[in-house]
Amino acid sequence: MKRLGLLHTLSLSALALCFADAMPASAAIIGNSVNISFQGGSTSFSFAPNASYTLFGTNGDLFNPVDVSTTGTAAVKSFGAPFFDPPQPTSEFADRGTVVYGGGDLFVSYATPANIRFSLNDTFVGLAFTVADGTHYGFVRFNGTTLLSYAYETVAGQSIVAGSAFTGPINPPTAVPEPASIALFGVGVAAWLWPVVARLSDLRPIRIRHITARRASRRAASPQPKLLLKFNISDP
Repeated sequence: MKRLGLLHTLSLSALALCFADAMPASAAIIGNSVNISFQGGSTSFSFAPNASYTLFGTNGDLFNPVDVSTTGTAAVKSFGAPFFDPPQPTSEFADRGTVVYGGGDLFVSYATPANIRFSLNDTFVGLAFTVADGTHYGFVRFNGTTLLSYAYETVAGQSIVAGSAFTGPINPPTAVPEPASIALFGVGVAAWLWPVVARLSDLRPIRIRHITARRASRRAASPQPKLLLKFNISDP
């Protein structure tokens, strides 16, 4: 009986392991909450070494101010034919109900900046990228040219609800300032350094005068050599 009981226990354990292997991995969403303005410049973030996204705020379009480009396997939810040919990135307003991104959507990569339609207000844009375990889905949220958050589902093939709670952080975004900001930064540095340079310039003549006066005092203190003249006088 003990042997039968042991075999029964082992059978149940093996069956439990089989069911555990068959169950999908628990979904987990990771991301970053940020507040970065990229008006007149750009900001970039990545979900993987071969998947990055760059948002641009330089096109000057009042209603569609944001452009996007991608690298590697990164892709953006887009509308294609019959609406747009070639496809064009699209966005969803954050206050218009639940938005889900997943395998039923069209995702397109953009090597050069492409305009995101209706990107003036608080909006979501669906994202996707592919790594060794498959395709992952995510979202980015921005309000005009201010990046608010971005996140992705860690389980390959799992759909994601835009705006879902997430843990983090992941790779922080990098912002590229507009040329005018760089110029203002240079002016600020020059203004900060000018008092130091002016102070050094004022001290230099004082030091030279001090050294000159010290040398003069040394000369006065040291005995001066006497000039001896010897005359030979002879009778005519």
